[in-house]
Amino acid sequence: MSESDSTVTSARVPLTLPGHFSWRAVALVLAEKFGLRGLRIAFMIAAPVVYFAAKGCNSILCSIVYVGAGLTVVLFIIVVWNAKEALDKFAERYAEHAFLTLDAHGVGGEAGAERFSIPWPDFRRVVEKDGCWLLETKQGAWMVLPTTSFTRDAWQIMREHRKAIIKK
Repeated sequence: MSESDSTVTSARVPLTLPGHFSWRAVALVLAEKFGLRGLRIAFMIAAPVVYFAAKGCNSILCSIVYVGAGLTVVLFIIVVWNAKEALDKFAERYAEHAFLTLDAHGVGGEAGAERFSIPWPDFRRVVEKDGCWLLETKQGAWMVLPTTSFTRDAWQIMREHRKAIIKK
């Protein structure tokens, strides 16, 4: 039996986060989660603001629209910044001692004494992007797995399970 015919059962790879990974991970998740819908939402917020500003409106209604749009932008920035900071803190804390485990049961990880495991059936979507995998759980949480240290076995496991998740 050739090596390509054998089934890979597991892979353990070091979790290596490339420079500026946190910004890229947040951007990829936002683009995958919202896509064109995000542009429509932005347009729906910006259109009344632009319309009222062009009309020179300074009534209480216009002020409420301006404040609402401003708060939406500020909240968006806060959410994005907090996600980026959480990834940066993780990378700083576990720079050299974090591993991903991929096997027939699911995706797991080790960071110091902490461990996690998410079974494959708990994922709704698995998307391969340039330099990483995006995994969405059925609860709506996202994982971004950088592929800088992926072995051939890790690639094979991810692709096999992506096919199984897509078929669901």
